[in-house]
Amino acid sequence: MGRRKAKEEINCVRRVTVRINEKTFQRLKTLAATCNWRSVGGVVKCLLMNQKIMVLYRDQSFDECVQQLIRIREELRAIGVNINQITRHFHSCEASNQKLFHALEVGEEYAKVNVKVEELIDKVHEVGRMWLDQPRKYERKTLEEL
Repeated sequence: MGRRKAKEEINCVRRVTVRINEKTFQRLKTLAATCNWRSVGGVVKCLLMNQKIMVLYRDQSFDECVQQLIRIREELRAIGVNINQITRHFHSCEASNQKLFHALEVGEEYAKVNVKVEELIDKVHEVGRMWLDQPRKYERKTLEEL
């Protein structure tokens, strides 16, 4: 069973063919890559029907911070795996001196967690400052302005 067509699409039965120059096509292609339509035809149809085009911008200034946050998450996960392994060894051993050794190991791992959590908090504050300092500008643009 195919997808059900929207009400507007049911009335669109006529095909229109238009020739444009390469420069205009490249502008439409660039617009299609950054908006809610993924094809040039969808963008042209939207423009002809005088519908809004939502252009999506990605702020690349956050890329480095996001990469650092991902790295911290992976390190915290690795520390958590280490703690789980030490805990399993702790419960499997019977000698009290071995249990004490494993308990000290867990303490060292938790110290690493504290360092990483502090680093994480600093990064989140940095991202928050960057986010709040950025000017927000929302405006509707014509095709020529894009």
